[in-house]
Amino acid sequence: MFTSDQANECAIYWIKGWFEGKEAQFDYEFRPPVEFRNQLNSRKERVHVVQLEKRKKGERKQTAIDLAEYDIGRVEFEFLLFDRDSAVLKAVTDDVKGLKDFLDENGGIRIYRDGIRVYDFGEPGNDWLNLDLRRVNTPVARTSNNQILGALRLQATESGDLREKSNREGFIETPAYADFRDAVISVLTNVEAEKGKDQKRLREVLGKGTGQKLFTKLTELRGVLEDRGVLAEVEPKLKAVEQEFEIYRDQLLHAAVPGLSLGIMLHGAEKILDELREATRRGADAERIKELVDRLYRAMRPVTNLLKNPAVAKTSASVLIKEAIFSTELRLKRHGIELLDGTKHGCPDFKIEGSKQMLVASITNLIDNAIHWLEVKDPRKKRLQISTTLDLEGGPAIFVADNGPGFGKDNPDDLIAPFFTRRNGGMGLGLYIVNEVMRTNKGKLMFPDSGDIELPGEFDGAVVALQFSL
Repeated sequence: MFTSDQANECAIYWIKGWFEGKEAQFDYEFRPPVEFRNQLNSRKERVHVVQLEKRKKGERKQTAIDLAEYDIGRVEFEFLLFDRDSAVLKAVTDDVKGLKDFLDENGGIRIYRDGIRVYDFGEPGNDWLNLDLRRVNTPVARTSNNQILGALRLQATESGDLREKSNREGFIETPAYADFRDAVISVLTNVEAEKGKDQKRLREVLGKGTGQKLFTKLTELRGVLEDRGVLAEVEPKLKAVEQEFEIYRDQLLHAAVPGLSLGIMLHGAEKILDELREATRRGADAERIKELVDRLYRAMRPVTNLLKNPAVAKTSASVLIKEAIFSTELRLKRHGIELLDGTKHGCPDFKIEGSKQMLVASITNLIDNAIHWLEVKDPRKKRLQISTTLDLEGGPAIFVADNGPGFGKDNPDDLIAPFFTRRNGGMGLGLYIVNEVMRTNKGKLMFPDSGDIELPGEFDGAVVALQFSL
């Protein structure tokens, strides 16, 4: 019989922390299996989440959670996360079937109040956090019930707004419970972001890295074949493999970039339509109606541009910036963000050869990220700068800077990894795709350090740059 103590020893991600009000904090530890410790170091990190978030049903944006509005108190939690890859399971236990059966039966997140279990949270069949559905949508990054043993601990005297049902099976569906549930998901999203960093390293050790790994391995293979004197004979087929992979990658990018940007643009157009309908209902004058129709047309025009074939063409940095601002200016105003447009302040311009639609969509994605995190930080004056710079070694760049919370301790390799995100409900593909767009357009996605680019002092948040080689 597989025991809970045995299962605990098989976990490779250990998390302990708390959440209260609008924030959370947890200690994270990665404990690689013993047989991988020559190649992988353990890692510890303390993570502070400054703002818990929820995603409203039917909307793509996230909104803030503040549990201080309810009688819930501080919630302490412990999570043990497991990797169910067959090679990892074999490395952590001799009884793989026993561990898998134990997790299938006991996995999930349970709730305790004053040390007494609240049923039926964490029971088989009660996916109260929708973890399994969440993982179906993003399987690589998200956690299912049979990958986690979790406990949430409440104090009875402080959690009166979480009221148990008369049959004592779960909590009554109230706004307090809904926000509590969303807060748990927000915490788990940040845990998964940390886990993703080490999962990526583990997959590389197992030889299961992502697409760019194929190019690296081909380069290594060529070196070995050249030493053996057979490279010339097989090089044509290696080249053909490389070209086929590039075609597949580029085609996927052409499909994915418009998909990400369409959501942003259509959301903006929907808001204008609502405003237009309300103005018509209230009997607004003809000039106001015409202005709103014009705004709707302007919002939708980039959508049709994105659907066109994203062919390579000559353009300029200033044109890309102006089109990206044109696509997002209404959203920036609606969120009360002051925009500093470098093209109006004499920033250096330069020529670019690449896919104009894909590059505009990439800048738009960076702006969308900035809008989100500016909303998260605090209500002070929100500022965003879009400009160009010649300060970076290696070539001129277009950059987006803000005065939001920045990237914290997340390093660039993690930020561009597929499915890495700290946004509740986020896919974690935006920066990954932007990075691939820049790669295919012979450029780089960069995250300059403080002082690398000359900026006004108030832009102390995130800085992201698209660098081009001329």
